[in-house]
Amino acid sequence: MLNTEKIFIILSSTGIKVLRSRPNLNSEIFFPLGLIEHQEVTDSKKYNSLIKPLLNKLPKSNIFLLISDEFIFKKEVSASYHDHFHAEKKLFISMLPFDEVKIAHTQISKKDGSEIIAVNKDLYQPFLDISRQENSQIKHIIPLSLGHTDQDSQPSYSSLVKNHSYELFKNYDLNSASHGIPERNIIKEIMHQEDLEEKTLRNKRLATLLLAFFVLLSVLILTILRNVNANKADVLNNSASKTPVLAPSTIPTLTPTPATYKQISELKAKILNGSKIAGQANKLKLIFTDSGLTNVETGNFETNAAQNISFAIANTVSASNSALLIDKTKALYPELIINQSATNSAEFDILVVIGNKSVLE
Repeated sequence: MLNTEKIFIILSSTGIKVLRSRPNLNSEIFFPLGLIEHQEVTDSKKYNSLIKPLLNKLPKSNIFLLISDEFIFKKEVSASYHDHFHAEKKLFISMLPFDEVKIAHTQISKKDGSEIIAVNKDLYQPFLDISRQENSQIKHIIPLSLGHTDQDSQPSYSSLVKNHSYELFKNYDLNSASHGIPERNIIKEIMHQEDLEEKTLRNKRLATLLLAFFVLLSVLILTILRNVNANKADVLNNSASKTPVLAPSTIPTLTPTPATYKQISELKAKILNGSKIAGQANKLKLIFTDSGLTNVETGNFETNAAQNISFAIANTVSASNSALLIDKTKALYPELIINQSATNSAEFDILVVIGNKSVLE
């Protein structure tokens, strides 16, 4: 039975945990402080020395290496960007804080497009090299969230076995993406009957709106012509002294956007990591760039003991763009409180400091 046992190895910034079918065989090691910083291994020799004895004890089984989502970078690409997919991928990879040769990335086709997943290859390559030396085999290298979606609880062996899917794991297997995504990649668009029905419904709604628009336009033209003819009749009947009754304007008055507001692509943002968890600033940077920002700087705050999130916004940011970015930040860090304030910074329109959850809450 041991040759068919599934073994799950969970890699996180704090250490490595091994889950097996028999709980008494489970094991765990903790990394010394600073061994992994900003999704990179600072001491490869020490890293390998911790991994090797752990893999030595494992039998020849179906081994799954689950990488914590703090190491995973994801990018959704819509199916409407077929012609620009390669450029979108290159832009995404260039934003990651690693050399491209260190990044393993794969693409998974979805119903509405594709998803690019990337991770620093230096984190898991030692596992593959050592497992081959020990004559064992790691079957799949995948994000932990594929087998464990409840972030409020620790993954267990039974839950991982229950939730795992071989086909899904194969699609997301980073090991199979060691050569990256091909230069020319066509996203396969899967069309279901419900998609066709939804498209037909949209076309019907559009036709109805166009018809309503032309009807209203015709009524407006007829009203204007009627008023013109009525005014001519008043002049001919020497009734110029009478004040003509004008039809109320049906054209809405548009309130111009203040000239001081910038487009979202023009905004400059700076994100500082003031927490004890590495990589937080880069995670939020990806969210901001996905929302339309093109100029985002990241760095570390003067301390890693900041509390919650400080979100300072200049008067150059419109209310809609401000609400969009704050909502995106809340979705990424639902456990943290966002404290908003104004900033008079001449260099940045948005200043964000990411901290830790407050112990007073």
